[in-house]
Amino acid sequence: MTVPPDNPRTTDVPICEERLTDCLASAWSWSGDLPRFADSCQSKADRWAIAAGILAASTSVSVYPLLTKSDAPWAKFVLSFIAMLSAISALVPRVKNYGEQAGTARVLAAQYGSVYGRLLDIVRDTDLNQRAARLVVDEYQAIKAKKDTLRGITTWTTKHRSATDDKRTRTHRDEEPSGPPPAGDTDSADRTG
Repeated sequence: MTVPPDNPRTTDVPICEERLTDCLASAWSWSGDLPRFADSCQSKADRWAIAAGILAASTSVSVYPLLTKSDAPWAKFVLSFIAMLSAISALVPRVKNYGEQAGTARVLAAQYGSVYGRLLDIVRDTDLNQRAARLVVDEYQAIKAKKDTLRGITTWTTKHRSATDDKRTRTHRDEEPSGPPPAGDTDSADRTG
Protein backbone atom coordinates (compact mmCIF):
# COMPACT_ATOMS: atom_id res chain seq x y z
CA MET A 1 0.00 0.00 0.00
CA THR A 2 1.49 3.30 -1.03
CA VAL A 3 0.51 6.42 0.77
CA PRO A 4 0.45 9.64 -1.23
CA PRO A 5 3.31 12.05 -0.51
CA ASP A 6 2.72 14.74 2.07
CA ASN A 7 0.82 17.63 0.63
CA PRO A 8 1.11 20.82 2.69
CA ARG A 9 -2.49 21.75 1.91
CA THR A 10 -3.84 18.54 3.48
CA THR A 11 -1.25 17.65 6.11
CA ASP A 12 -1.74 20.95 7.94
CA VAL A 13 -5.41 20.20 8.59
CA PRO A 14 -5.73 18.22 11.81
CA ILE A 15 -7.80 15.06 11.84
CA CYS A 16 -10.57 15.16 14.39
CA GLU A 17 -11.72 12.23 16.50
CA GLU A 18 -15.16 12.23 14.85
CA ARG A 19 -13.60 11.63 11.44
CA LEU A 20 -11.51 8.82 12.86
CA THR A 21 -14.61 7.31 14.46
CA ASP A 22 -16.53 7.57 11.19
CA CYS A 23 -13.70 5.91 9.28
CA LEU A 24 -13.51 3.25 12.00
CA ALA A 25 -17.24 2.45 11.69
CA SER A 26 -17.06 2.43 7.90
CA ALA A 27 -13.99 0.16 7.83
CA TRP A 28 -15.71 -2.24 10.24
CA SER A 29 -18.85 -2.27 8.13
CA TRP A 30 -17.13 -2.80 4.80
CA SER A 31 -14.86 -5.52 6.19
CA GLY A 32 -18.05 -7.48 6.85
CA ASP A 33 -20.11 -6.40 3.82
CA LEU A 34 -17.50 -6.91 1.11
CA PRO A 35 -17.13 -10.67 1.64
CA ARG A 36 -20.93 -10.99 1.25
CA PHE A 37 -20.78 -8.85 -1.89
CA ALA A 38 -17.96 -11.07 -3.18
CA ASP A 39 -20.03 -14.18 -2.51
CA SER A 40 -22.96 -12.62 -4.35
CA CYS A 41 -20.81 -11.80 -7.38
CA GLN A 42 -19.23 -15.24 -7.38
CA SER A 43 -22.67 -16.89 -7.18
CA LYS A 44 -23.82 -14.90 -10.20
CA ALA A 45 -20.70 -15.89 -12.14
CA ASP A 46 -21.20 -19.54 -11.18
CA ARG A 47 -24.89 -19.55 -12.15
CA TRP A 48 -24.15 -18.06 -15.56
CA ALA A 49 -21.29 -20.51 -16.14
CA ILE A 50 -23.48 -23.48 -15.18
CA ALA A 51 -26.26 -22.26 -17.47
CA ALA A 52 -23.81 -21.87 -20.34
CA GLY A 53 -22.45 -25.36 -19.73
CA ILE A 54 -25.89 -26.97 -19.60
CA LEU A 55 -27.03 -25.18 -22.74
CA ALA A 56 -23.81 -26.06 -24.58
CA ALA A 57 -24.09 -29.69 -23.54
CA SER A 58 -27.73 -29.94 -24.62
CA THR A 59 -26.86 -28.33 -27.95
CA SER A 60 -23.96 -30.68 -28.60
CA VAL A 61 -26.00 -33.77 -27.68
CA SER A 62 -28.89 -32.67 -29.89
CA VAL A 63 -27.02 -31.46 -32.95
CA TYR A 64 -26.17 -34.74 -34.68
CA PRO A 65 -29.53 -36.52 -34.30
CA LEU A 66 -31.41 -33.37 -35.24
CA LEU A 67 -29.38 -32.65 -38.35
CA THR A 68 -29.40 -36.24 -39.60
CA LYS A 69 -33.01 -37.17 -38.88
CA SER A 70 -34.97 -33.93 -39.24
CA ASP A 71 -35.48 -31.58 -42.11
CA ALA A 72 -37.85 -29.38 -40.15
CA PRO A 73 -36.68 -25.77 -40.18
CA TRP A 74 -38.18 -25.12 -36.71
CA ALA A 75 -35.98 -27.83 -35.18
CA LYS A 76 -32.86 -26.25 -36.64
CA PHE A 77 -34.05 -22.86 -35.41
CA VAL A 78 -34.59 -24.19 -31.87
CA LEU A 79 -31.11 -25.77 -31.88
CA SER A 80 -29.54 -22.55 -33.15
CA PHE A 81 -31.45 -20.55 -30.54
CA ILE A 82 -30.18 -22.78 -27.71
CA ALA A 83 -26.63 -22.48 -29.05
CA MET A 84 -27.01 -18.70 -29.08
CA LEU A 85 -28.33 -18.72 -25.49
CA SER A 86 -25.31 -20.80 -24.50
CA ALA A 87 -22.95 -18.24 -26.00
CA ILE A 88 -24.78 -15.36 -24.31
CA SER A 89 -24.72 -17.19 -20.98
CA ALA A 90 -20.97 -17.58 -21.27
CA LEU A 91 -20.56 -13.93 -22.23
CA VAL A 92 -22.59 -12.26 -19.43
CA PRO A 93 -20.25 -13.01 -16.51
CA ARG A 94 -17.29 -11.79 -18.54
CA VAL A 95 -18.98 -8.55 -19.53
CA LYS A 96 -20.24 -7.92 -15.99
CA ASN A 97 -16.87 -9.00 -14.48
CA TYR A 98 -18.55 -10.94 -11.68
CA GLY A 99 -15.52 -13.12 -10.96
CA GLU A 100 -13.08 -10.20 -10.97
CA GLN A 101 -15.41 -8.15 -8.77
CA ALA A 102 -15.56 -11.01 -6.28
CA GLY A 103 -11.77 -11.25 -6.11
CA THR A 104 -11.31 -7.52 -5.71
CA ALA A 105 -13.99 -7.34 -3.00
CA ARG A 106 -12.24 -10.09 -1.01
CA VAL A 107 -8.91 -8.25 -1.15
CA LEU A 108 -10.54 -4.96 -0.15
CA ALA A 109 -12.33 -6.64 2.77
CA ALA A 110 -8.97 -7.76 4.13
CA GLN A 111 -7.53 -4.26 3.64
CA TYR A 112 -10.51 -2.70 5.43
CA GLY A 113 -10.00 -5.15 8.30
CA SER A 114 -6.36 -4.19 8.56
CA VAL A 115 -7.00 -0.45 8.49
CA TYR A 116 -9.81 -0.95 11.01
CA GLY A 117 -7.27 -2.29 13.50
CA ARG A 118 -4.96 0.68 13.04
CA LEU A 119 -7.87 3.14 13.29
CA LEU A 120 -9.02 1.45 16.50
CA ASP A 121 -5.52 1.81 17.96
CA ILE A 122 -5.47 5.51 17.10
CA VAL A 123 -8.97 6.16 18.48
CA ARG A 124 -8.17 4.40 21.75
CA ASP A 125 -4.81 6.10 22.20
CA THR A 126 -5.08 8.93 24.72
CA ASP A 127 -2.76 11.22 22.74
CA LEU A 128 -3.87 11.67 19.14
CA ASN A 129 -0.79 11.38 16.95
CA GLN A 130 -1.75 13.56 13.97
CA ARG A 131 0.90 12.13 11.64
CA ALA A 132 -0.15 8.54 12.33
CA ALA A 133 -3.81 9.51 12.05
CA ARG A 134 -3.18 11.22 8.70
CA LEU A 135 -1.36 8.18 7.32
CA VAL A 136 -4.11 5.77 8.37
CA VAL A 137 -6.92 8.01 7.12
CA ASP A 138 -5.09 8.39 3.80
CA GLU A 139 -4.79 4.60 3.61
CA TYR A 140 -8.48 4.28 4.43
CA GLN A 141 -9.34 6.78 1.67
CA ALA A 142 -7.23 4.83 -0.85
CA ILE A 143 -9.07 1.61 0.03
CA LYS A 144 -12.42 3.42 -0.17
CA ALA A 145 -11.53 4.76 -3.63
CA LYS A 146 -10.89 1.20 -4.83
CA LYS A 147 -14.13 0.01 -3.23
CA ASP A 148 -16.05 2.77 -4.96
CA THR A 149 -14.93 1.41 -8.35
CA LEU A 150 -16.65 -1.92 -7.72
CA ARG A 151 -19.47 -2.26 -10.19
CA GLY A 152 -22.85 -2.66 -8.54
CA ILE A 153 -21.69 -2.13 -4.94
CA THR A 154 -24.11 0.75 -4.38
CA THR A 155 -27.09 -1.24 -5.65
CA TRP A 156 -26.07 -4.31 -3.66
CA THR A 157 -25.60 -2.27 -0.48
CA THR A 158 -28.99 -0.62 -0.89
CA LYS A 159 -30.67 -4.01 -1.26
CA HIS A 160 -28.82 -5.75 1.58
CA ARG A 161 -28.67 -3.18 4.35
CA SER A 162 -31.77 -2.66 6.38
CA ALA A 163 -33.19 0.55 7.77
CA THR A 164 -32.62 -0.75 11.28
CA ASP A 165 -28.87 -0.89 10.65
CA ASP A 166 -28.90 2.82 9.76
CA LYS A 167 -30.92 3.78 12.86
CA ARG A 168 -28.85 1.64 15.22
CA THR A 169 -25.49 3.07 14.12
CA ARG A 170 -26.31 6.75 14.42
CA THR A 171 -25.58 6.62 18.17
CA HIS A 172 -22.05 5.19 17.96
CA ARG A 173 -20.45 8.64 18.34
CA ASP A 174 -22.09 9.06 21.73
CA GLU A 175 -20.53 5.93 23.16
CA GLU A 176 -17.00 5.02 24.12
CA PRO A 177 -15.71 2.47 21.58
CA SER A 178 -15.52 -0.73 23.59
CA GLY A 179 -15.58 -3.17 20.71
CA PRO A 180 -16.24 -3.25 17.02
CA PRO A 181 -18.47 -0.41 15.87
CA PRO A 182 -21.95 -1.30 14.75
CA ALA A 183 -22.17 -2.54 11.18
CA GLY A 184 -23.69 -0.37 8.54
CA ASP A 185 -22.49 3.17 9.28
CA THR A 186 -20.69 4.09 6.11
CA ASP A 187 -22.58 7.18 5.09
CA SER A 188 -20.73 9.77 7.12
CA ALA A 189 -17.29 8.26 6.55
CA ASP A 190 -17.93 7.93 2.84
CA ARG A 191 -18.67 11.66 2.69
CA THR A 192 -15.24 12.45 4.14
CA GLY A 193 -13.43 11.63 0.97
